[in-house]
Amino acid sequence: MKLVIVHGEDTKKSRERFVTITKGVKKKGWSVVFLKSDSNFSTELTNKSLFEDENLYVVEEASKLSATKLDWISNNAEKFNSQLF
Repeated sequence: MKLVIVHGEDTKKSRERFVTITKGVKKKGWSVVFLKSDSNFSTELTNKSLFEDENLYVVEEASKLSATKLDWISNNAEKFNSQLF
């Protein structure tokens, strides 16, 4: 899993970059899955559809992620053929 973080003081430009990236992956046929910071990541990231090979998982307000979730992502990222944004 590749992690991509879009952050900056210029929220307008950050949002524009976010929209550009999500539109680009949709054009490639990827699914975009939105996760809340309080989601059960181990369940959400391991649930796979039979027809979706590549996913972009989006966590807005990632600053609200607990240390436990960040550790889990760090330790398990390579197991997934997806992107976490």
